[in-house]
Amino acid sequence: MRKLGLLLVTVVILVNASPAPAEEQYRRGQTVTGTWDVTFRLPAGSSICPPGPDDCFLPALATATSDGTLIQTAAVPNISEGHGVWIRTGLRTFSLRSKYFRYDAGGALIGSSVASTIVTLGADGMSGSGSYEIQPLGLDGLPLGTPFSGSAVFERMVP
Repeated sequence: MRKLGLLLVTVVILVNASPAPAEEQYRRGQTVTGTWDVTFRLPAGSSICPPGPDDCFLPALATATSDGTLIQTAAVPNISEGHGVWIRTGLRTFSLRSKYFRYDAGGALIGSSVASTIVTLGADGMSGSGSYEIQPLGLDGLPLGTPFSGSAVFERMVP
């Protein structure tokens, strides 16, 4: 009988429990953890854009884990997945930093790029927007060429 009473108390507690802290933060836009569909807007003339006067759009995926790790994949030829970190910097605002390896057409490593992104999520935590800057680096790790920047839109992937 005692076990049955303990079981009933446990069920009542579980049924009446409030959302877990992480789930509540997710709903209020206070965490970037999860997987995101990202669309980056690149300036016309960027080496990634087709020739022409118009800006272009680059699809990407980003996954942010609860320990501050970030993995990104962009639809860009001759670059690796990006690995990096993220941190919350304010109310629904986050700073993301990642590094990609760059390869020539033959697959030889020619350098890397460091991407710095600031994103602000909406109050529901399901979408956001922000800005980014990408700095190309040579094999020696020194800046190579001119950095470029633009805007980004984030949409949380849900089951």
